[in-house]
Amino acid sequence: MTSYPCPQCDFILIGEEEPRGVCPECGYEWAETRLTAALLGRGTSERHGDADGAASPRRSRRSGNAFLAGVLTGLLLAAAAAGMLLSSAAGPGRPATTPASSAPTAGETPGNGAPLASEVAAGPSVELATIRAERDAAVAGKMRAEQAQTQAEARLQSLEAVHAETLEMLRAAQAERDEWRQRAEALTTELDAARLAGGSSFIRVWQVLGPLPLDAKRELLTPIERNPFRPDLQVEGVKGVATWQPYEGREDRIPLERICNHRERAQCYLVSWVYVPRERRAMLSVGSDDGCCLWLNRQRVLERRVSRSAAPDQDRVAIDLRAGWNELLVNVDNAGSGEWAVYVEFRSENGSEPLLVYSQNHPPVERRPTTRRNSNPRGD
Repeated sequence: MTSYPCPQCDFILIGEEEPRGVCPECGYEWAETRLTAALLGRGTSERHGDADGAASPRRSRRSGNAFLAGVLTGLLLAAAAAGMLLSSAAGPGRPATTPASSAPTAGETPGNGAPLASEVAAGPSVELATIRAERDAAVAGKMRAEQAQTQAEARLQSLEAVHAETLEMLRAAQAERDEWRQRAEALTTELDAARLAGGSSFIRVWQVLGPLPLDAKRELLTPIERNPFRPDLQVEGVKGVATWQPYEGREDRIPLERICNHRERAQCYLVSWVYVPRERRAMLSVGSDDGCCLWLNRQRVLERRVSRSAAPDQDRVAIDLRAGWNELLVNVDNAGSGEWAVYVEFRSENGSEPLLVYSQNHPPVERRPTTRRNSNPRGD
């Protein structure tokens, strides 16, 4: 005798062969019973209860299963006998059909479409193997993802360290830049104070070009008035080729008859560069012998065509001085003969007080911001 525990409730059945019916304890159906039910198309309600949902007695269920097993066995034997008769009746050229060859193989189904017992038993195993394969693939993917995450975190930590070092270097460079900027501003302030301390409201240093032929009409701008200052400029003058000559005086009056060594009818140009620390409004005061014309930063601000002797503050005009250097160009004519001079003075906005400015008779060296070289090889 052998004991067989029920897979469902662990109830032990004792017998010589494995049970083929239903567990009397919990009603669990063994493989042959489920196969028979599948072949005969028995519904769920017949296996587990009647149409009203009431449970059938276990005794009637066992007797019904035994009956169905007998019917199924008889059908199988009848099919085998019919196969043997057909093989004996087949001709010599036709292959004989034996019961073994006509029997369905593993994985096939009988003629009525019901699955075999081996297929029913193998179904959970195949599904379990599929689930295990999917689980193994998911575990492998998880391990790869964790490894990639670890590498990414290490890379991120390395980049964060480089970023922190670079940020520290940048902050140090900015601090050094700010320190140099403060020093430069302090030196600029000191230089401005020194310039103004040695400055004057009257402009006494110039570049002078003349004597030149006098153009009484002055309908068109001359090349000197249109173009920036060029120290190597040469033009046709009254006494031959005229060039720019530097002049530095100690008096407010600029004696043109002595600078140009000419007292007759003629004209000349004077240019100087004036520095102020900040942008501001001011008054420009002029006295000339004879007429005059003035340009500030290449913009005409005053024109007087008269015949007179020079004296300070004969004409005034309001101007706007920009912070830093300002270019002042003056044209003075001598319509007759004799003395030939000019006065140029800067005063406060309302003209009540002299305005100290620093001036020089050579172009300033302007500081240009450093920029990256243009990648265009043509330099367009």
